[in-house]
Amino acid sequence: MSTEAPKFNQTNVYRVRRDSRLNQSIFLSKVILKKHGTIQIEGMGESISLVAKVAQILQKNGLASTTSITSGSVSRE
Repeated sequence: MSTEAPKFNQTNVYRVRRDSRLNQSIFLSKVILKKHGTIQIEGMGESISLVAKVAQILQKNGLASTTSITSGSVSRE
């Protein structure tokens, strides 16, 4: 019985960090799209604008379409 953790990049989720670059994000998004067919781009805080730019560029080039945009907040106690 093997309980292996999922290998790197085995899901269709791309999490954008604050220090991510636009060109790098587009390239990795294209790789995930080619492998899985769909992509979910996530970001938090300062990286939200980069997430929106990547989604707009992918949509403008006909590679993806935006189906939903959601926002949430995290509360600290």
